[in-house]
Amino acid sequence: MRLRTIFLFVLPVAILSLYPRVAEQGYLTYTLIVILAYSIIGFYYNVLLGNVGIPFLGPMVPYAVGGYTAGYLSLNGYNPLIGIVVGSFFAAGSGFAFSLLSNRVRGLYMALYSLVFTLFFHQLIVRSDIPALFHIFVGAIGQNNIPDITLCGFR
Repeated sequence: MRLRTIFLFVLPVAILSLYPRVAEQGYLTYTLIVILAYSIIGFYYNVLLGNVGIPFLGPMVPYAVGGYTAGYLSLNGYNPLIGIVVGSFFAAGSGFAFSLLSNRVRGLYMALYSLVFTLFFHQLIVRSDIPALFHIFVGAIGQNNIPDITLCGFR
């Protein structure tokens, strides 16, 4: 391997290994998690729209389904790591459900369909007049008091 390639792999590992020593504040950890999450969504847009050419405006639906599933399971006493795994499967399932319904739609109609799909799930989450949905999503307030993950002594 060339020196540059080795440097590109070693530098992030070195920075991430030093991170627990300098990250005593929760704000820095929160900021890095948000940067990572939006980087993944940006990568998703780049691949889907840039390489494949599909104008999908709703990548936040699987993201929200996975997040709410993990949070709901964690709030109900399950291990947060199990909640993350189950949330990942639910997120993949919601993406698969979207793809089944959008098989025959192309171009501008795909963009419109994906926007409607996103707005439908948004309304489903923020509704407070249906008790079963409000119990799961807690309306516009969102889920609070989700327990922290403790892994190998790190919190």
